[in-house]
Amino acid sequence: MQKYFAGLLALAGWFAVIAQYVLMLNNNTNSVEEATIRFFSYFTILTNIIVATYFTSLLFGARITSTKGVLSAITVYILIVGLVYQVALRHIWDPQGLQKLVDELLHSVIPLGALIYWSFFEKKD
Repeated sequence: MQKYFAGLLALAGWFAVIAQYVLMLNNNTNSVEEATIRFFSYFTILTNIIVATYFTSLLFGARITSTKGVLSAITVYILIVGLVYQVALRHIWDPQGLQKLVDELLHSVIPLGALIYWSFFEKKD
């Protein structure tokens, strides 16, 4: 069950980040280089990449995933993404279609999933 849930979070994370990048490039009026720099300057994107990387490496048995406190720190970072979005940003824009799905994944589903994973599977001393 633990690996299945980690796999879902990894898959959701990579899908959301890649889809957001493609959507940003498609709606871009600037150069690809400027759009790429802008994309990687968002805390939401960086944090979701960290989450996706963590859960992907967990599936492959990387040692970083067994280091005490790493999952807790990542969970705090992604919860900040979710909380700031829900409190300060949700009401100022109304995405549609694929953008809405990606937006919900990045700001709601993945933060909640990380919190659930942390609460059930993190070894707390």
